[in-house]
Amino acid sequence: MAVCGILERDGRVLLCRRLPCVRYPGLWELPTFEYEGSGTVEETLERGLFERLSLKSEQLSLFSAQNMRRTTGCRTWSYKVERWNGSPFLSGYGAYRFVSPKNLHRFPMIPGFVTIVNKYFSFKGKV
Repeated sequence: MAVCGILERDGRVLLCRRLPCVRYPGLWELPTFEYEGSGTVEETLERGLFERLSLKSEQLSLFSAQNMRRTTGCRTWSYKVERWNGSPFLSGYGAYRFVSPKNLHRFPMIPGFVTIVNKYFSFKGKV
């Protein structure tokens, strides 16, 4: 199981580029972390945001849960990170960008994340 965060700033969502040494190298994704069974899914997201991006989340709300068996092979929970503190400082990703809906096509993503991001912007009435 995995958990990802949807962080939005000025109508743009945070995407992170995967490192060359991991599965799906160079592709972009929402900040995503593997749930390893200790604590809650929310705690996993909070810990991952801090450890890999130096961001401190303040408020989370569940957005969706979906199976991504054809790509990542697991169920992924996505949370809207309503508020956070800090500026991204990378540790575990190659790059990050805040991307507008009209520019999403310029960032090759793992297909399951395309679905989540499109669903998110559709829900907000932006796509």
